Amino acid sequence: MRVISIVTGHLKSVRYFSAMVENRAKLRYCSPKTYEEAVEALNTLQTPASFKDHKQWSLVSDQRKKQNIPETLLFLRHLGISMDDIDSTKAIHITGTKGKGSTCAFTESILRNHGFKTGFFSSPHLLEVRERIRINGKPLSRNLFAQHFWDCYAAMKEAEAQNIIQPPSYFRFLTVLALKVFVAEKVDVAIIEVGIGGEYDSTNVLRSPVVCAITSLGLDHTSILGNTLNEIAWQKAGIIKHGCPIVTVPQPDKCVEVIIDRAINEKKTQVFEVPSSVNAYPTVNNQPKSLGIGGEVQELNSSVALQVSKIWLQTHSIPVEERISRFSKNCQFQQLNGFQLTQPYLKGLTETKWFGRSQILKQDRITYYIDGAHTPRSIDNCARWFENQISEEAKQLPKTCIIKRVLMFNVTGDRQAEPLLARLQMLGFSYALFSTNICNSIDADIKNLTVSESTVYNVCQKNLDSWRRVNGNELCDNAATFHTINDVLEFLDNMKERDGSNNFHYQVLVTGSLHLAGGLLKLRAPNILDSYE
Repeated sequence: MRVISIVTGHLKSVRYFSAMVENRAKLRYCSPKTYEEAVEALNTLQTPASFKDHKQWSLVSDQRKKQNIPETLLFLRHLGISMDDIDSTKAIHITGTKGKGSTCAFTESILRNHGFKTGFFSSPHLLEVRERIRINGKPLSRNLFAQHFWDCYAAMKEAEAQNIIQPPSYFRFLTVLALKVFVAEKVDVAIIEVGIGGEYDSTNVLRSPVVCAITSLGLDHTSILGNTLNEIAWQKAGIIKHGCPIVTVPQPDKCVEVIIDRAINEKKTQVFEVPSSVNAYPTVNNQPKSLGIGGEVQELNSSVALQVSKIWLQTHSIPVEERISRFSKNCQFQQLNGFQLTQPYLKGLTETKWFGRSQILKQDRITYYIDGAHTPRSIDNCARWFENQISEEAKQLPKTCIIKRVLMFNVTGDRQAEPLLARLQMLGFSYALFSTNICNSIDADIKNLTVSESTVYNVCQKNLDSWRRVNGNELCDNAATFHTINDVLEFLDNMKERDGSNNFHYQVLVTGSLHLAGGLLKLRAPNILDSYE
């Protein structure tokens, strides 16, 4: 009874919080509804930190995740969006622990370069929430986002008032919004990135995607998905549908077993494993291949995108029933070979943009190497990429130049910093700077209400303690914590002034969190979204 009363009390707090927002929203209905107001209203769907931090949150969370897909379907139905409407988007559904966003980005670019109108739903966003929903590679305009948002928001409030749905989560609302946009915009293909897992993810309302994919698997989001690779593979394989081909990368044996079992035995469909490198794909007249996203790991991600795109191009126009019949009759595991890449494939790979991943930003004697890696495997890839890039940059700098390497780091969620920092410790940093993901002021687009400021700063202190341990418990006078990203940037600017001479150059690795990468870009490259135009 005590557990019930505690949870009920917190739910009342959430309802009170939502009621305040609803009253604000009612006032807004009398005036034009702007993008800024939409973002503010959207943020109220984040679970308040006071509730999420409570020990009973996991009980409520487990119950809610199993209602995720039924509630999403009810919301869509209330908006007048049918499953046939969603089928018409000829969706591609992609999950994985690492590389799913990059793979989606490559896939979108390839199909756009084949002449198709694309929709792309991704997460998280780096600068503005409208980045999550793209048409033909471009984030929705602020006006179009606001227009569709307020349509959804009004329908949501109406459905809540009629007890049709429970208040949706932030991500569920955005999933519904994205599908609404893609149906309204009549896209030829919707590339849908899973949020977390797959089995219970809001995006798993897709009934008949043309093709699905699972990128590299590893341990992440363990409090939600499970503590073993078997459990995580089971969750990710939840996106597999009857007669829908599944494309995957070479995985650990235990993951392959789970994927094959769920695909072939449970869902009756075919499994394809891709070549591990884009080098397996010949080109017409031996044209060179280049990838728009840096880092060795993109060789694998682009291989997935190439095979997914090829399957989609070959099968998207086939009626759903015939497509399902084709792949369900031949349930087997098959290793694919590379194929010859024509110009649309090559151009698609080259023109792919995916900020915050293996990204380089140069500004006045400081080069920022930005990669939101946040698992041991991705940190390994990030470290190799960083070493290669700083070595190349050093060749371009004057021989008299003094180079200082700086680590800017944070982690979020239940991730452990120490294994990640142990991999970065070998890179010879002059300074290690541990920041929250808070920029400098209230910015609705990247505001996170699910954690308190005191909690996120405590994480920074724990990160500093971990850094000291991986350095043999030394005092580490060259390491410090910061309340905001702007504080870190001021420290770097002051360091430049203190060093004085133009002979100094600073190589700053920003990693551990995509939100940290986004905050850095928000402050140092605020107009970067314009490059999509």
